[in-house]
Amino acid sequence: MVKNEWTLKQIHMRVFEHLRWLLSEWCDYKDPNTTKEAGKGGKYDLRKDLPPFPYRPAGWEEGKTFTAADFDAMTIEDQFNMCFSGLVSGDAEKANKDIADLEHMPY
Repeated sequence: MVKNEWTLKQIHMRVFEHLRWLLSEWCDYKDPNTTKEAGKGGKYDLRKDLPPFPYRPAGWEEGKTFTAADFDAMTIEDQFNMCFSGLVSGDAEKANKDIADLEHMPY
């Protein structure tokens, strides 16, 4: 249910709560040390064409693999802010120069 008083950021957060597992899977598929295997039923292996997971927490060491365990250890708010830094909830946030380009949002 969506409430009329919710901001666009709040609505996106609610959607993110249901879809964040997919981002965790993305991290896992792109982890070179993953134990996941390609699906048994098809010939197509998504991992070959899936781009690298583009998001990292602030201060993440360059070149260090960002794993699903790292993603899952973050709070939902930190996950959301890392992936959707361009969504703002008010005028105060619009002045932030660190906001990502909307073209780099996961959906």
